[in-house]
Amino acid sequence: MDQDVHKLSDEVLIAILDKRVELESFIEAEMIDFIREVMQRRLWIQYGATSMFDFMTRAHYHYAPVVAQRKIDAARFLQLFPEIKGLIISGAVNLTQLGMLATALRQKIAPPKVQREILDAIRGQTIKNTQIILNERLEIEVKERPKVRVQRDGSVRVELTFSKEQWAEIENAKDVVSHSVPNGDLTEVLDYCVRFTVSKKDLARKNLSDDAQALPLMEVNLRQSLGVSRPARRFVFQRDKSCRKRHSDGSFCDSRYQLQVDHIISLWKGGSNNVENLQLLCGVHNRLKYEQEIAEYFELQKIRRKENRAV
Repeated sequence: MDQDVHKLSDEVLIAILDKRVELESFIEAEMIDFIREVMQRRLWIQYGATSMFDFMTRAHYHYAPVVAQRKIDAARFLQLFPEIKGLIISGAVNLTQLGMLATALRQKIAPPKVQREILDAIRGQTIKNTQIILNERLEIEVKERPKVRVQRDGSVRVELTFSKEQWAEIENAKDVVSHSVPNGDLTEVLDYCVRFTVSKKDLARKNLSDDAQALPLMEVNLRQSLGVSRPARRFVFQRDKSCRKRHSDGSFCDSRYQLQVDHIISLWKGGSNNVENLQLLCGVHNRLKYEQEIAEYFELQKIRRKENRAV
């Protein structure tokens, strides 16, 4: 039955979405089971396909190659480990993780016993942690030498290996410059950091272009916030370090993406610029708070206008 989602309450909307996500996981697992059976019966041959991959991407279905390969990889694992179907339904393991495992096993073959141990280890893990587990358990070779290749349009493709500490700094840089590079694209982040550093350090480049001179504006924007002093802003950033929005379970958001100084009690409610009334919020939660308070503000103004007319 069709529903007008615009008329649903927040609670009902999330409840229905939860059910849809559960159903999606169930259907995904069922589909993988059917693909496994088609593979086992080699039915793709009857449709003129040269392989199961060809069957999924050209001869019968038209999945994108990456999507098709993930489904096929999952189906192959399902042949070895029937419990994978239940893991997909529960969300303990997803197709991306199974695809990563399949890719790793193409680099380093492992017996079924080791594969099962790895499957147990990646349950409920993030994509990043899954990659770490795969590399450690399968002892994937660490590649260190950079590869640089000039492409036909003059662009340069680079393959680099960063140490754990270097990558942590790069992840930190994404958060620090998220106001200026909101999409977090690694190429843009590195480009921004390089140009910003050069504009600060290269004394030989006195006559900078307008674009280069505009780079430090991120710092200027960070210092402009409703009369909050620069020392106060610096203190709040050093004290809070991440978003202080509390979730329903009492934990903090802790995001460092697009951090902004926020008044705990807004100025229009009588709040001050004292550091005790200041906190850091990520861009998402600061906008959410603004939207909630702006509605509250206009409702208050409406009440005051009614009171004034009554007088």
